Amino acid sequence: MQITAVRIPPEIKPVIRMVHPWQIAQRFIPEEMADPDFNPGLTIGPALVGAMTSSFLFGCAVLQTYGYYRHSPSDPKVLKGLVAALMLLTFGHIVCIMTWLWSLVVSSFGKPDEITIFSKPRTASVVLTPFIAILSQSFFVFRLFRLSHSFSLLLLCAFLSVLNIVGTLVNAAKTLDHSFMSGEGLDAPSWLTVLMVACGGACDLIITTGLVYNLRIQQSTSKLPQTANLFDKLTLWTIETGLVTSIATFLVIIFYCLMRNTFTWIGAFTVLADIYANTLLAALNSRRAVRRHTFILENFRGDAPGTSQAPYPEDLRPPDGTLTADAVVSDQASSVSLPPN
Repeated sequence: MQITAVRIPPEIKPVIRMVHPWQIAQRFIPEEMADPDFNPGLTIGPALVGAMTSSFLFGCAVLQTYGYYRHSPSDPKVLKGLVAALMLLTFGHIVCIMTWLWSLVVSSFGKPDEITIFSKPRTASVVLTPFIAILSQSFFVFRLFRLSHSFSLLLLCAFLSVLNIVGTLVNAAKTLDHSFMSGEGLDAPSWLTVLMVACGGACDLIITTGLVYNLRIQQSTSKLPQTANLFDKLTLWTIETGLVTSIATFLVIIFYCLMRNTFTWIGAFTVLADIYANTLLAALNSRRAVRRHTFILENFRGDAPGTSQAPYPEDLRPPDGTLTADAVVSDQASSVSLPPN
């Protein structure tokens, strides 16, 4: 058998060129995903970023919870129960967020028509958010009441928190109604969504403003110049923990009004619950520094523990782990605090 070589003309020679991996992957993408109206950067992208940020903040909350129970064993049972309930709701929130993210990224892959916020896991996370917020706000409202003794501020904050919860429940009920999800019905709850989020942000802003105002009043009436640094620190911590929730809330409103047809506002709303949880835990853990500062002032001036002018009544006791003994000085019994070894 004789094999003869055949010369291929140059005009029909195969052309060898490099192909980008994405061009190969595009062959396996369903035709629905190639719809020009579908933009994953404005749908799946914000949801993914919000879920990742929320999971990171949840991890921070877990660490802060461990530090709280370790360093504050003498706190009232009501406060410990508040932290436990807060973390339980936050855990349920992150589970709902991850379930919704799985449906977006995995279950709805190749089916852009199924990518929606109107799902049961997403609705459950929305319902949990105001309950987490009201648990966090209740602690700061109690602080504000102890400082200002104002029932009007207490009732105003309670009204805004209840309005936030009621609006969320109504919005969630309409979301789960399949007839509501069709057609022009989606435009109906826009004012309700804005009102719901705005009530939470207004409550945070009132609490922060009230705490800062009353701290400044106490600082101006205090006769101890050594406490000026303590008041400045408390004011700074109050602004940091209060404004972060207010700013996040109003960002959600801005994104909702300007970019409502995208998932950008949803990604920002997803993070709200974990921000509320972290602000409460940060405020609880920061009391250790306040107590230690108060303890130093009392020993510097020779006062009995609990007699210095601390801004918050719950910060009057010495740091946890401090030993207390009775000493007799000049025929008078006084309680002397001894620092731990």
